[in-house]
Amino acid sequence: YTDTVLYMGPAGHASIVKVISNMLAGAHMVLTGEAAMIARRNGVNLNAFWNGIRASAGNSFVFETEAPLMFNGTYQPGFAIKLHCKDLDLGRKLAFDTDVPIDLLSMTEQIYRRAMFRYGREAGSSHPPKMLEEDLKTSLKTPGYDYWRYSIEKVSSDTIAVVHHGIGEEAKNWADES
Repeated sequence: YTDTVLYMGPAGHASIVKVISNMLAGAHMVLTGEAAMIARRNGVNLNAFWNGIRASAGNSFVFETEAPLMFNGTYQPGFAIKLHCKDLDLGRKLAFDTDVPIDLLSMTEQIYRRAMFRYGREAGSSHPPKMLEEDLKTSLKTPGYDYWRYSIEKVSSDTIAVVHHGIGEEAKNWADES
């Protein structure tokens, strides 16, 4: 899908869209961790949870590609948390300059900064759920994701799909568990 070029308008607009994309990704990651913790603490099998959300309105690219990073305990999407914090800061400045209230962005930025202070600037940007795990002394690690990875495949001229690879049998057979 990388052969797709999207025109965003005049110079600078693509940067604004990129910052907004990372704002959304940050909020999705925080909520993904909180949602998984609610599921875990209510006894829901996390493989069932992941597959259920993936097939519902709650799904997002972040959920599809970063929830497994919680499940395998790596929290490393290939993007440093310091860069995510920088983009959240830029988003706050864009909102301030245009008089847009940002309640959720402000909370997301605070959570990301706490995670950066706890794990260091080079930690993966998926670390906020790890902070929740440590605070609640409840792991989100789930069997079957040790070798997980994903690819993006172009389905048609205007559609892409996330394709999951390396999911272990423990995760695939979640429906067999009682």
